[in-house]
Amino acid sequence: MTETPTGFRDYWPIKAQRRKQFRLSLERLFESYGFQPMEESSVEFLHVLTAKSGEAIKDEIFRIEGEEIGLRFDLTVGLGRALASNLDVHKPFKRYLIDRVWRNEEPQRGRYREFIQADVDIIGVGSPTAEVELLTMGKKILEHVGMPYVLLLNDRHFLESFAKKEGFEERRQEVFRIMDKLDKIGKEAVLEQLANLLTEAALSRIEELISLEGKAALDFIRDYDPDAGDGLEFIQSYVKEVRFAPYLIRGFDYYTGPIFEFKHKTKEGLTVIGGGRYDHFLELYGKGDYAVGMGVGFDRILALEEGKAFQRRSSTVYVVAFKGKWELAFSTAEKLRKAGLDVDMDYGERSLKKQLEYADSKAYPFVVFVGEKEASEGKIKLRNMKTGEEKLLSQTEAVDELKKELEYTQ
Repeated sequence: MTETPTGFRDYWPIKAQRRKQFRLSLERLFESYGFQPMEESSVEFLHVLTAKSGEAIKDEIFRIEGEEIGLRFDLTVGLGRALASNLDVHKPFKRYLIDRVWRNEEPQRGRYREFIQADVDIIGVGSPTAEVELLTMGKKILEHVGMPYVLLLNDRHFLESFAKKEGFEERRQEVFRIMDKLDKIGKEAVLEQLANLLTEAALSRIEELISLEGKAALDFIRDYDPDAGDGLEFIQSYVKEVRFAPYLIRGFDYYTGPIFEFKHKTKEGLTVIGGGRYDHFLELYGKGDYAVGMGVGFDRILALEEGKAFQRRSSTVYVVAFKGKWELAFSTAEKLRKAGLDVDMDYGERSLKKQLEYADSKAYPFVVFVGEKEASEGKIKLRNMKTGEEKLLSQTEAVDELKKELEYTQ
């Protein structure tokens, strides 16, 4: 068998280039907001991995046989462990990480055992200004790829207050798990499943909760938790697109404050970016601190294939190698590379026709011809593969022309 193991994938150059461009666009955006790249170990001790999700995650960890270590299943665990051993890091600490993670679970459509996570986190800021910054970046990501979205906002602390005041605090996880299915099974099915768990009064309040929008939703939240309501209103004052969603759940034991999800506007229930505040998480690994983060659905956004912005045309220049003139082809290619251009060339002494067909198949936008006559005059013949136009230019002029024409793809 020559197939990849179930739940794993190969990416050939066209798809790999698209993924690379999307990754670069995320990195540029994160760094424009002052976030710095971080690299974390892909292997952690099992006690570090299970500290976040407990027994529930054990069966999903890819373990290293014979040792108490395994592959990471997300990027937050490594952050918590790293910060615990570097307590003198300057705050706020703003980091991003785009890398592979692994989960040993049954593959499903759109879900794999190996996938990319793109996380961005702010440590040491208790103000909702941190959430505003993350949401602003989330908006820019989806606008960049041309994806229509709905931005939902809630607060985990409000949900805890709601459960306590409505008398189901001890059963809240079970109740919230059912509420979390709202997008999949609908309002009536959720209420039906909750009927045997709650009093009529509590069930009535949940029915009201999952029906509210706009200011009514914010007022509902504020009735149970004024601080949560104030924080959400502050966020909305800077991120106008926010829709208050008192039914939004996310992590049961993980989040401690505002939570949010960017959902695809036309593909109902499909979350493409999500995150929230997780102030107590770092206590699992040592000293606690304020923390808020966002995860970008890297693979999911790419799979939707709506983001033409990161599907750039090749910027590689192709140098035609004439038979027996290797030295000339090599020296020309190196001069262009030294000038900062990406260059490919022929290595098999193929005919001119075959070389041009190859350059066209690779979507190379320009081809360079250098014969003995052109070389002796310091000239380069440049062909635009889209228009067929040819220009005889000095090497300096050719470099300037190529850089100008290819600038939009960089």
